[in-house]
Amino acid sequence: MTLRRTISGLASLHLFFRVDCIVYCEGGEQLSEREIFSGNGDDQTLDVFFWSSISKFLQAKRSYHFKSVGNKAVLKSIAADLDRSKIDSVLVCLDRDYDWLCGKQIESPRVVYSYGYSWESDVVCPICFERLFFRTVTRTPAAEKAMQKALLHFEKFARDLVRWCEADIALFARHLELVLVRDKPMASLDVSGQFPVLNVTRIRAQLVKIGLSRRPRRLVSVQPAEVMRHVWGKLASRFLYHLFVKVVGSQSLRMTYELFMRLMISEMVSTMSEGFTTDKRAYFQSLSIAFS
Repeated sequence: MTLRRTISGLASLHLFFRVDCIVYCEGGEQLSEREIFSGNGDDQTLDVFFWSSISKFLQAKRSYHFKSVGNKAVLKSIAADLDRSKIDSVLVCLDRDYDWLCGKQIESPRVVYSYGYSWESDVVCPICFERLFFRTVTRTPAAEKAMQKALLHFEKFARDLVRWCEADIALFARHLELVLVRDKPMASLDVSGQFPVLNVTRIRAQLVKIGLSRRPRRLVSVQPAEVMRHVWGKLASRFLYHLFVKVVGSQSLRMTYELFMRLMISEMVSTMSEGFTTDKRAYFQSLSIAFS
């Protein structure tokens, strides 16, 4: 397939799906550019649900078809093609990761980023957690007390996480292996107790595996109130899911991680629509130009 035919196919792909714009995002199976340009992709992922929810929050006037194609490197390559050829019928949605803290973000009108590290980070907030909890269980004095204990633990976990988040950022900036193991989100958590906590033993072991005897000097100072935004999103979301499971455990409620995250996405959009989480709301409203 020649470059010209590839770009032409990319520019006209929206016509095949009868929409104004194709939106590519992460998540799902990793696909090659050839597969992507052939129209392949997964339209049922959590990433798709998140970004389509954002477009509805923004009351986007154009019609969109969202697809997860898995590979961020390929998405960055596609974004470069979009800019070179001035294609406006395709939009690329990316997780920020640590790029924004290290000056590596792509500046393009055809690329939008999550507010925090990833879309998972964006939905991890106490107000959404509490709202979902009380949509799930009856608001009784016992439930109120359980929620207050959970929120206090949320704050403690955030404080404990700061130094490891800072270490992870420093390692990323140095192009070294990261201390929070990416292919195993649960490796950095211990969920055997009353509430989930950091598995510091495993995290320290990972640091030794990298070849360091102590945490690297921090490059970015992270505040506890902001750590859930900055840290690896899948760790933050897994923590919150297991915290939810622990808090509602006495209610015998069964909820999968995927369902929990879908509900948390909906809660996040609701809180923004109602004027809460003002910084996050302002950020996503700034994306209205891209989704216009």
